Amino acid sequence: MSSRTSSLAAGCSPTTARAGEAWTIALLTARGRGSWGGTCPFGPGLSDLPEGLPVVAITRARLRLRGFLNFWARVPAINRRLLRAPGLRAALGIGELPWIRPVTFSVWDDAASLEQFAWAGSNHQAAARAALARRWFAEDLFFRFAAVGAAGTLDGREPAFGFTAS
Repeated sequence: MSSRTSSLAAGCSPTTARAGEAWTIALLTARGRGSWGGTCPFGPGLSDLPEGLPVVAITRARLRLRGFLNFWARVPAINRRLLRAPGLRAALGIGELPWIRPVTFSVWDDAASLEQFAWAGSNHQAAARAALARRWFAEDLFFRFAAVGAAGTLDGREPAFGFTAS
C-alpha cells in the first residue's frame, strides 16, 4: 500500500478473532484540514482521483469544556437527519474518548451527497458554524477520501461497494 493510501479496519485487535464480522476499507486522501493529537495523520490529498468512487468523510474533534453541552445537545437532531440523508451508505460514531474526542466515519455515494448533508442550510451547517464561532473545539480534523477497495462486512453488507454477505 502506498504512503498516500490509508487503511482503516474495524477490529484491529485480539478482539477481531471473537467478532462476528470485520470490515476493512482502502482509502486515497482527497483533501482535508486539521490535526489529530497535534499531527496530520493522512498526508496531502491527491488531485487526480478517479471519478465515480464512493466518498468517505472522517471528522474528529477534541471538545472544550465550554462547548461540551452545546455540542452534544445538537447531535440527536443531526443524527436523525443523517440517517435520512440521500446518498449515505454507512455512518459510524467512534473515538478514543467518544464524549470528549468524538470521531465520525461516513461513506457516501459521492461528494455532492456529502456536501448536501453537511452544508445545504442544514442543522449540521448551523452546528458547524456555531462550533467554529464559539470555539467549542480545542482541535478538529475534517478529511475526505476516495474509497478504492473494501473487504468484509458491516451489519451484514459491504457498505462502500454494495455487496451483501452470503
